[in-house]
Amino acid sequence: MEDNILEVKNLKKYYPVKTGFFQKTSKYVKAVDDISFIVKRGRSLAVVGESGSGKTTLANTIMKFESITSGVIYFNGKLVNDISKDNIKNYRRNVQMVFQNPSSSLNPRKTLAQIIKEPLIIHNIGDKESRNKRVAELLSIAELPANFAERYPHTLSGGQKQRVGIARALAINPEFILLDEPTSGLDVSVQAKIIKLLENIQKQYNLTYFFITHDLALVRNFAHDAIVMNEGKIVERGNVDDIFKNPTDSYTRKLIKSVPVVGPEEEAYINSIII
Repeated sequence: MEDNILEVKNLKKYYPVKTGFFQKTSKYVKAVDDISFIVKRGRSLAVVGESGSGKTTLANTIMKFESITSGVIYFNGKLVNDISKDNIKNYRRNVQMVFQNPSSSLNPRKTLAQIIKEPLIIHNIGDKESRNKRVAELLSIAELPANFAERYPHTLSGGQKQRVGIARALAINPEFILLDEPTSGLDVSVQAKIIKLLENIQKQYNLTYFFITHDLALVRNFAHDAIVMNEGKIVERGNVDDIFKNPTDSYTRKLIKSVPVVGPEEEAYINSIII
């Protein structure tokens, strides 16, 4: 369907476990185990789960950082399973990523201008003048001062580094952005500002977000839809409000009960959930 920007069907990613040097592989870790879902254009889908649930592996297969064991992935109706080296560049023009740890994903030897314009150079977009203009525009979109262009990552706070990561992801006008725990390690006030920035950008550019997180409190305030993963499988899916109001799986109920509460009504609701 036209509204479906990403479709994943019966996706599996298994890692072989070798039990000895001379022994054949007979066991596998099922990091992603036969899952299917759809991401609607212009919406935010959160993938929720604890460490080891398979959400990061899922992200890596969508980004084509890792191959899949079986199943299919469609983007804009086109199969991307065995996408060629020639076409992976076009795929990456439309599918970008904001990484969990901006300190490790930003090259410390490059200025912010060099970091942000790198995707433009890789994809051969524009000339020197237009790229510099685009850098200034992206710094503004990320709510960073124009004079930050010649600064280096080590001079920035964690929240500012993540804004640079967001600016870089937007550089080539993608349709789909995968956000890998984008507020992890930031304090609550900075988290709120980053989420507000992402919401504003989504509305302005009609972006689709695929939001990896373990934080259900963030999901409730940010995402439209959610899937909950546990041990490589999807155990819950649907509209975020529906999942919070009526969780059907015991694992989801456990995650909701762990959400910090801010008032008596929320506290009463969390306490009413039976795991």
